[in-house]
Amino acid sequence: MRIFPVLAIYCVILATSDGASWESNARSFAYVLTTAGRWVYVTVSDSPLGPMGMVSSADPRKNEDASDLKHTQKLFTMSRAQFDQVWNAITSGSLQKYAIGPRPRGKLDLPNSYVFFLSDPGRGGTFYVIPKNKAPSVVAGAATHLLVYAK
Repeated sequence: MRIFPVLAIYCVILATSDGASWESNARSFAYVLTTAGRWVYVTVSDSPLGPMGMVSSADPRKNEDASDLKHTQKLFTMSRAQFDQVWNAITSGSLQKYAIGPRPRGKLDLPNSYVFFLSDPGRGGTFYVIPKNKAPSVVAGAATHLLVYAK
């Protein structure tokens, strides 16, 4: 059953690489944060068996690939209600102004922003960079909920 989370994290990595285009038959999202110099990806992909997640990390200074299974720290499941709650929080109309497209330009301000990557069937992926000081409480709550999986 590891295939769904692996595909979800793979979509995040592909979306951040040059010339990549990714489409899937399932909705997925990732919360990207930094801990001790490492980028941590909490990725969840919807599947027929229910949402499945994966926590992985990579050191961008060492050009590590977070999709490499050796960087996987944890696999987990999530209820459909929790998945939908996070998905709806990020895709709400008021947050569309923070959508920056399929590839981030320049450096992401991870310490001061909530950074999410969403992939929707037929639409590809989009990064959302939401400044923490302007984020609605529902976004902060979603980030806090996903952070629990990273610990």
